Amino acid sequence: MSLILTVLCTIILILFVIIEGIAAMNFMALLGKSTSSTKTIDSEEFNGEIDYKLPKNFLFGEKISFNKFATTFRVGRAWKKSIGSKGDTAKCTRLMGNQYKDEFRTGIALLCSDKLIELKNEEFYNYFVLTDREVWKCVNKDGVSPSFSFYRVVNVMQGNYGIYKLYYFDGIEVVRKFNLPALDSAVLHTPVTAVLREVKYLQLNDLKQLKYEGSMEYYFPNDGPTNHKLSMFETVFLNEEHNVHLPNEKWSYYYIDIAEWLEKQDFRVSEIGTNGGVLRIGQTWYDEIGSQGDEATCIRILNDDRLHTSTLLPECQLWTVDPKLLLVRNKNNEFKNYDIPILAEYFTVTRHEFWDCEIENSTKKFSRIVTELIGRKPIRKVEHYDGISVWKYSMNGNDDSVKIRSIHYCRPDQMDQYIKFSGVLHLINQDENRDEADAIEYTVEYEAKNNKIKDYSS
Repeated sequence: MSLILTVLCTIILILFVIIEGIAAMNFMALLGKSTSSTKTIDSEEFNGEIDYKLPKNFLFGEKISFNKFATTFRVGRAWKKSIGSKGDTAKCTRLMGNQYKDEFRTGIALLCSDKLIELKNEEFYNYFVLTDREVWKCVNKDGVSPSFSFYRVVNVMQGNYGIYKLYYFDGIEVVRKFNLPALDSAVLHTPVTAVLREVKYLQLNDLKQLKYEGSMEYYFPNDGPTNHKLSMFETVFLNEEHNVHLPNEKWSYYYIDIAEWLEKQDFRVSEIGTNGGVLRIGQTWYDEIGSQGDEATCIRILNDDRLHTSTLLPECQLWTVDPKLLLVRNKNNEFKNYDIPILAEYFTVTRHEFWDCEIENSTKKFSRIVTELIGRKPIRKVEHYDGISVWKYSMNGNDDSVKIRSIHYCRPDQMDQYIKFSGVLHLINQDENRDEADAIEYTVEYEAKNNKIKDYSS
């Protein structure tokens, strides 16, 4: 019976992923850190350590959406052992990005017909992407007896699809929940997902989860928090953007997005890993607007209906592969173009912006689109055009994937054709009305022995 139930749940989940995969596009951006070699705190959005509030055999519960057909998860794990005391201070030093282990990822279980199915480590990316991850090594300050040491791990993750409910342990925070627009197809329920942050402490030798209620001081290596090796993302190709100083003290918000344009039809190649797909992102420019000496004012437009649709998202094409795993073109001697499906299959959108631009002293207008994607499948190589930056990160063992930032321009009446603008941009941003997480969490009973949740809420 248990096997039949598991198979049934798997079939339901596959159908759900296919339906909601088309709606897997979202927005989120993280702030940086501050100060080097001194005590620091996290960025304002993700500030704080663990406040232990849960009674034994309980979890927090939170309804993310009203769609009961969306997925429900249990997030995190319970602590196994307590160390230190409230009067202790731990000195925590940030480790490099490549010192993060797969075992540090957040534990996820899928709820299906009242049965919790523990996801394997490699299945994590089917449901979430990590937008930030940190690992710190902590020791008790001044060597006060009894001594202790542990890892402090921070994971920030974003759901790939709509979520119904979340159940979670101490150390998990629902930072933000927001709608995933329905892209190019109608859906019964607007899918809603969430951004989560996990802080946990792990024993050094066996990675058992710990409870620590003392205070902390945070330290960076000597070269400070700006060291790019601290990031989970390794730069592969960076499209250089420049903050421009103009005469008459016009400087603070003037930029050149793309410092050096390729010749028409040219593209760059970025090698990523040894496994996975080979993709082409973006397209070549077909025409030019304005000149190098022009200044354009761009105003960000919030909540445009075309955001997260194929109209504004960059093109994404996939190489076809023969049985000998040699890269070939398809029968039309072209890339196989999947548009939205390939984006939904390979990426989660973590940032999407639309800007209206007008060149000063003229009537010429164009649109500026900024997109950030994080891959959730292994990727071997990326071919890309102007305005594309590429980073890579380690997924599972030998598998690597990418983070992509794309900036492209187009005419308002020809959104499918990219254009070239070599002038200077004056960017006027508007405050975004973000859907912050509501404080509506509640507690539910959790039978750890049977791995069952008792939730009597509607």
